[in-house]
Amino acid sequence: MSNDICAVSDLDREVCDHCNKAEPQQISAPSIPGLYAGISEEIYHGDPNSLSSTGMRTLLEEGGPARFKAAAPVFSDEFDEGTAAHSLLLGAGPEVVEVKTDVWTPKAKAEREAARAKGQVALKTKQFQMVHDMAEAARKVPEVAELLSLPGQAEMSAYAMDPQHWVMLRARFDWLVVTGKRALVLDYKTTKNAGRRPFERSGADYGYHIQDVTYRRVLRLLGIDVEQFLFLAQEKTRPYLVSLHEWDDAALAEAERRVDDAIALYAQCRELGYWPGYRGGINQMSLPAWAYGE
Repeated sequence: MSNDICAVSDLDREVCDHCNKAEPQQISAPSIPGLYAGISEEIYHGDPNSLSSTGMRTLLEEGGPARFKAAAPVFSDEFDEGTAAHSLLLGAGPEVVEVKTDVWTPKAKAEREAARAKGQVALKTKQFQMVHDMAEAARKVPEVAELLSLPGQAEMSAYAMDPQHWVMLRARFDWLVVTGKRALVLDYKTTKNAGRRPFERSGADYGYHIQDVTYRRVLRLLGIDVEQFLFLAQEKTRPYLVSLHEWDDAALAEAERRVDDAIALYAQCRELGYWPGYRGGINQMSLPAWAYGE
């Protein structure tokens, strides 16, 4: 079996120069299509010259183009738990460190900022224990252990040019396994409820189907077909339940349409240099049914 990230067989990995040395970290976003390891989150999310699935979802909102143009990468405390869980489960990403505190006192906040300056994720004691317990619980699930045992790579970034609108698309894979011209993608989501219906609803709300199709399209433009795209959902409360999900054909077909719309809208706004907000005029409002008295 060969792995196209390195383009060598697994048996040859011991003598592969790529596999036996650390990849130099990319200091600017790529401008040439391909698969790239070692791109930081700041570089990836801050790239103004390519379009991600997150950007597509923003563009498709009412008033989205103006929001998209004004957006800046957001790195908030509320994302730290998810980032830490990714790093521990997938074995890639920033180092997770503990700040021995139960509350963010001024001293604790100073420790957190010092850790961030080093590229680390700093968590309070309870959070630190929680994300370690989450990673341990996920690895105990046989299906998850099997997926993570495959010869893949975490936090791989990919760039591909849309041939119709000449828009550079980008994707970042939590876990990508490439064998020949086929791929398996695993995307890890922390959530309140990992059950089938609740995660299906949150997936629709957050546009995970659009993410799915965008990632498939980027790889397809690079000559790689995704055979399976799985979402690994894990709850952030004990016992940290885990489930696996994938979209059906109808959801993927709808997402294809939405992705086409987003790319065309981006290209149009870029060409005109105009990123509109809400439409002009006066909007007529109606009360929802629940607002009427008996």
